[in-house]
Amino acid sequence: MNKNNVKTVIRLLTCLSGILLIIMLLNVINTSELPDVRPQVEECRLFQDGWQLDGKEGEAVPFPFKIKNEEGYISLRNQLPQVRDGENIIFSNGYQKVRVYIGQECVYEYGFDTKPPVGSMLGYISCQIPVSAKDSGKDISIELERPYKNLSGGIASVRIGTAGAYVTEVIYSNVGKIGCILFLLLVGIVLLIVYAGLYSKKLNYNFDSFLYLGLFMVISSVWIWSDSELSQLMIGNSVALCILSFISFMAMPVYMLSFVKNICSNKGKYIELIQMILWINMIVQSLVYLGNIADFPQMLIVTHMMMFLVIIIMVAFLLYEAVKMNSRKAKGMLYAILGLTVFSIIALIRFYTNPMEDNSKFFRYGLIVFLIILIYLNYEELFLYLKEKTQFELYEKMAYSDMMTQTLNRISFDEFMEQQKEKDKNQEHKAPLAFVMLDLNNLKQTNDLYGHKSGDEVIKGAAECIKQEYGGAGDVYRIGGDEFLVVIHKDDVDLDELDQALKERIRKYNKVHCRDISIASGSAVRGTGNKDAETLFREADKQMYVDKQKYKCGLS
Repeated sequence: MNKNNVKTVIRLLTCLSGILLIIMLLNVINTSELPDVRPQVEECRLFQDGWQLDGKEGEAVPFPFKIKNEEGYISLRNQLPQVRDGENIIFSNGYQKVRVYIGQECVYEYGFDTKPPVGSMLGYISCQIPVSAKDSGKDISIELERPYKNLSGGIASVRIGTAGAYVTEVIYSNVGKIGCILFLLLVGIVLLIVYAGLYSKKLNYNFDSFLYLGLFMVISSVWIWSDSELSQLMIGNSVALCILSFISFMAMPVYMLSFVKNICSNKGKYIELIQMILWINMIVQSLVYLGNIADFPQMLIVTHMMMFLVIIIMVAFLLYEAVKMNSRKAKGMLYAILGLTVFSIIALIRFYTNPMEDNSKFFRYGLIVFLIILIYLNYEELFLYLKEKTQFELYEKMAYSDMMTQTLNRISFDEFMEQQKEKDKNQEHKAPLAFVMLDLNNLKQTNDLYGHKSGDEVIKGAAECIKQEYGGAGDVYRIGGDEFLVVIHKDDVDLDELDQALKERIRKYNKVHCRDISIASGSAVRGTGNKDAETLFREADKQMYVDKQKYKCGLS
């Protein structure tokens, strides 16, 4: 069975195994009469019937309940059902002041008497009002005051449950959001690590895209987390979370623009100007907030307008790059931006028309699609670059290496000598340098008697012996058919010791090979005489010929 048939059989077996697994699971899930083994989790129960608005007695309040634009303050009333010790009345609250009464007693207050450190921004929180069994049947009233006219107020739902039930509910209802946050954070960190690795290698490649995309993903994950109920499970300061949410939201387009700038390099100065405007907007809004002039939610319309202005500009630049410059990467980025724009518009419309829903989910969907396209484009570009770089290094190695002996070749040596001449001219005190010239004895006789194939084996064996003894001390070059040269840049190398080690290595080689190797050698050291490379080469060559003559006369 050939390799292609084996691969086909393996693929078929893999598919069959997957199909059988799906059939078994479906059969077990649909036909099993065994009880559910999952732990029984306590759930919060809805408390939405019977609520009435002050001044409109007899008229039931529907949920989600939205405060009308002309209403700044409202009060909702109801009677508590049967409750247990350790339970809470739970409802979400976006930037509103809250006061809760059970009977005549104020049991919860947020924003009326207790003020935030700066401005009026109270954050987006989940209010949890403790109740006990003795509160069952008592009257309850919830007073709300909306501080911002540009944002709708109200309550999406009222529930009753323990703190544990609430935490479980938050986690279960935000599984998709948790997955999105983890995906963005982990992939963002991976991209930053990739950037750090590429940067450390000093590759001739514009790898800033990985930095900007990584920062964009990390900041996006921070925004989604800080803008959700999940953050309240970890941090108790709602104002700090609110500030983090607004700042991270304003920072996201800055790094998106940095990514676009790498594609539309001819529009770089315009993109940098837009980035400066975005940073200035963030700084001005922060100063306005710190100066107690306006809160971030009141300036949200400005942020939204700037965000969409940035998207329009990016689309225009990418369209120009894709059409005029025929940039494949620009086309991919354009599709990603257009997809994100569509989802962002849907999210924004729903934010202003139905603020109590999780409208950011549309933006998250668009963001995930957007980032997957960008990651694909970047890794495809990096893969092509690494492929070209590998090919270039291979060609360079072929150009500067001797394929037979895997040593450096004559071209490489000639370039070294040219570079060394320049160094010798510019250095008053020359760096340590030594040459060892090596020449095979009797190679012509081997070729004549046993053929060139045997001669090539002798050359390879000699090169291996030389590399094993001299390779750790310097660079080995094959500069002729049977000539090798070792260039040593150290001054603490004992050349006599290396020469004896090479002779011993050759002796061992000759014991196990049918064609003996014999090498004549000569060396020259720069020393204190500050000799140039050309002089050293001639001296080493001269010493090598002296040694060769000794061999021919039977003296070595």
